[in-house]
Amino acid sequence: MSLPGPEAKLINQILTAYRKRGAFAEKIHGGPMQPRLVDIIACYHGYFIALECKAGKGKLTAYQAHVLQDVDRASGIAEAIWTLESALEILDSIDKSVAEYA
Repeated sequence: MSLPGPEAKLINQILTAYRKRGAFAEKIHGGPMQPRLVDIIACYHGYFIALECKAGKGKLTAYQAHVLQDVDRASGIAEAIWTLESALEILDSIDKSVAEYA
């Protein structure tokens, strides 16, 4: 599903790229009943990834930063993302880590 707007464009680009690389990746449609969810959750080579996507000069809210910290404390990968390239760097880093143990 394609969503409108610059942040949605980034989300769609990330979902497409992650899926092409073999990751499970889904956009999370949060709401009042799910306030702690990030924009994208993914799993790649067994690594849990939580991405909060921002466009332009968008900034994390304190609450979003707190959620990312919680994922990090649980040993997941949690990042605020402004570009497709930075999202792909996460997968590249995982690929490098996996290759070191192969």
